[in-house]
Amino acid sequence: MVLGWDIGGAHVKVARVGMDGRIDAVRLVPCQLWRGLAPLRECLHDLKCALLGALDDERTSGRAAGPNTKPDRWYGEEPAKKPDIEPDRRPSGGSSAGPSAATQAESVVQHAVTMSGELVDLFGSRTDGVVAILNCLCEVMEIDSAWVFSQDGELQPVTLPVADAAATAEPYKKYASANWRAALEWLGQTGETLQFADLGSTTLDVGVVEKGALRALASDDLGRLAQGELVYVGAIRTPMVYFLRELEIGGLVRPLIPEYFADIGDALLVTGDLLPEQVTQPALDGRARDREEALVRLARGIGCDRADHPDVWFESLAIALRDALLAQVARSLARQRLRCGLQAHVPVVVAGVGCGIVRAAAEARGWPVRALADDLEQACTTPALGVAATECAPAATLALLLARRFASAGGIATEST
Repeated sequence: MVLGWDIGGAHVKVARVGMDGRIDAVRLVPCQLWRGLAPLRECLHDLKCALLGALDDERTSGRAAGPNTKPDRWYGEEPAKKPDIEPDRRPSGGSSAGPSAATQAESVVQHAVTMSGELVDLFGSRTDGVVAILNCLCEVMEIDSAWVFSQDGELQPVTLPVADAAATAEPYKKYASANWRAALEWLGQTGETLQFADLGSTTLDVGVVEKGALRALASDDLGRLAQGELVYVGAIRTPMVYFLRELEIGGLVRPLIPEYFADIGDALLVTGDLLPEQVTQPALDGRARDREEALVRLARGIGCDRADHPDVWFESLAIALRDALLAQVARSLARQRLRCGLQAHVPVVVAGVGCGIVRAAAEARGWPVRALADDLEQACTTPALGVAATECAPAATLALLLARRFASAGGIATEST
């Protein structure tokens, strides 16, 4: 069994690959890591209980209480409470070579880890963040090793916990924000030429695979931002003033207040591009994430109450915000296609909670589009899990990559891509 982890600043996403080599569970849990490590520990503990059947029956489901304030989302069958499964554990002082193929038996759980949560301002540096996240996973999951995904696309064995001295000597920064690459490495196994775009709650990742080989101009956030391969715009958490400064409403140009009153998630709830259950992060005012409350927040963003004017005012604002997001995504896709010389027939493979926006942007330009779920169909036990894995693409594809690695060494059997 493999657990693929994508630990971000706002969510933890995990996919489980069973002994048949297919994804049989996916889970997405909100986790506000910038508030401290306590929310992450709580989140990981709940996921351990749900995915591995921990013995503490009182904590077998994700909770909306406490620092995480929004319910999690579960896909797939939960195991019995006491399965015959143990984490991968080696004797203390074991080799730093990491988990070996010989130990990949049915009773062993392997962990494949990627992250972007090291960026949050809880940590003094990205290296500090990487080490803290890995050690937190070690503590809660009771493991002494994991396979960690690096910026150069390698799953590397790491002995846990990471000591401070080791963190100084070892360049753990290479594990920072490498999650963008996992789906591209997995898609590259097909040998196809394609563009991949993952619009999550906070960021847009854009990449190209040409005849199975990744074409990336940079590997870290600084470089990827400069090259347009990483765009800090998302489908939920980006404040509305990022997209617009003013808009004509009711016959006058109305400035948008540069405050944290509403975000793009509110706009997409109003336009119907997102469902309430997809918006897992709390609203900026702490109220419900639904269409009615979203209209209230949008009204506040232009300096009035919803009751002061007809809803069409705030609906037009939501549409304008949605169109601005769509235009930003289209520009980002076009920029990379031009740089890589992609022909019009090269498809865009879409993923993330905002995949519908990416699809609309690509279709408006006449580019063929398919969901990552189509590529994952044979790698998931149900079609619904394929859709869920599309929203949690780094976790899902990383789990599949590690499962395939062990399969090639005589471990778990896997389906072909």
